[in-house]
Formats: sequence, structure tokens, C-alpha cells
Amino acid sequence: MQIELNSLYWPGTNPEAVRIHRACFEHIGVPVRYTEERIRHGRWMDRVIAERMDRDGIVAFVDIDALAYSRAAVENAFRYVERTKSFLGLAQSSNHLQTRMRIFAAPCFLVISKQAFDTLGRPSMMPRTFGDVAQELSTRADAVGFPYRTLYPTGFRELPPHGTPWRLGSYGHYGIGTDFEGGFFHNYYGREGRMDSISDAAAAIMNDSGQPATLPYMCRDEKFWTEISEKAPPPEPRLRKWARKLRRAFTR
Repeated sequence: MQIELNSLYWPGTNPEAVRIHRACFEHIGVPVRYTEERIRHGRWMDRVIAERMDRDGIVAFVDIDALAYSRAAVENAFRYVERTKSFLGLAQSSNHLQTRMRIFAAPCFLVISKQAFDTLGRPSMMPRTFGDVAQELSTRADAVGFPYRTLYPTGFRELPPHGTPWRLGSYGHYGIGTDFEGGFFHNYYGREGRMDSISDAAAAIMNDSGQPATLPYMCRDEKFWTEISEKAPPPEPRLRKWARKLRRAFTR
């Protein structure tokens, strides 16, 4: 079984985040093909799939701020996809969209088999009106009852800047520096330069100490439902909103 991940980062990304990512995956013995390019995430994923899916049979992605605690974690994910001819990803919901309650296999760590991709009509990974990057894959699978696997979060290290955790459908919550079952970590704010959580996870990986059993915030903590989750995050400032839209327009 050949294991290889693909990761994208834009020019200007915090070089420390890239250094840590390379060091951690080299330490656990998992090869990663890096692309340094200013391109939309979904468009880059479509390109990688077009170039490698038919040849390799399995294509896998990992964000530049996502890590695996061991090679075994990555191998287990690949074995599942190879055995079931399906796909696997970290569970996420798009809190900024109307479909915020729908949980899908997110591209922060996503392994896709050619059989699943073909069966589901070779969907684009580009975001849609009612779906984030790569969400169309899970949307199509849900529509026809195609089985796949999502790995759920266990706990996280920090609350997002607005002070409330992100909601994961009806399951629970997640935040900055989230750990996932199966031995995975996603920072979520690595591109913005927040490095504390990444550094903590990287230290555990480099020291071979394994995934933490508990974290400051646990995803199934009921207090989030009764206290924190009742506080709606503030609306996005208009200037920031238009700046985000312009960035997307010029990276299509």
C-alpha cells in the first residue's frame, strides 16, 4: 500500500508552520507532496485529483496546519479507504453557511478512493453555495446512501477569537487546536499565524508521546450547549467581509 499526502500552502505562509509540518511528517515517516502556490484550495484539489487519481487509485490531502500523531494513524485511514473503496476525512461543519448543521468529511485530512470518486460522479472539490471545500463529495454520498467515514473531534485547546466554539452539527463543538479520534490534529488558525496549539501537538509527535487523552475543552462537554453555545458570535466586520471576497475573486 503506497502512502502519500498532498498539502497546499500559499506564498507568505508562516515559514514556521511549514517547517513544523515537514518535520512532523518526516518524523513519523509519511511522505508529503507540497505545493507552494496562491490558488484556491478546491481548485488545487481538483488539479491534484485530475493528475493522480486514475494512476494512483487513492489520493489524500492534509492541510498545512493539520498533523498526524503517528504513521499508524495515516496507515489506518488508508487501509479503511483501500478496503471499503470509499473515503475518509475529519468531521467538520460549515458554521458560516446555511447548511451549518451538516457534518461532512473535510479536506483538512481527506483520503479518497478512485472507486468512490467515480461512483459519486467525480465531483469538484470547489465550494458551492450550500457547501464548503470538498463538501460536495459527502453531500452526494449522503444523497445516495454511499457509506464513508468521518473521524470526530475529542477536544480542543483554545476558543476561537469570538469566544464561542464552533458547533459540529448535533454532535458537539470544536475550536482552535482540535484533536480527532484516530490520532489527528487540526489547528484551524495556522494560516493566520497562531502557533501555540500547533507547537504543542508537534512536541507530542516529535517526542513520540502520543495523542493527549484530555484537553482544556472537551468536545462533548454539555456546558457548551447550555452556556457558551447560546452566545452568538459577532457579525463579521463589513471591511473584513469584502476583503475576504476580493481575495477569493482574485485566486480563482
